[in-house]
Amino acid sequence: MPQKSLVSLAVYDERGGLVRELASDQLCQPGWSELVWDGTNAAGLPVSSGVYFYRMNAQGLHDKRSFTQTRKLTLLK
Repeated sequence: MPQKSLVSLAVYDERGGLVRELASDQLCQPGWSELVWDGTNAAGLPVSSGVYFYRMNAQGLHDKRSFTQTRKLTLLK
């Protein structure tokens, strides 16, 4: 992140259903940040191997510009 930002990150299944929200308006400092998904759903139960998507939204605290990115990931167990 180039500036302090509020970051939200969620994981979705192939049908677009929410699997787990990893961050909701979490304050991140400028630079590199990392969030780890342990392969579980919102109830803490392991999910199946397969294709998932994650969506990150970041909003800068200074200029209020926002950035959204969706990427595909493959979970293998």
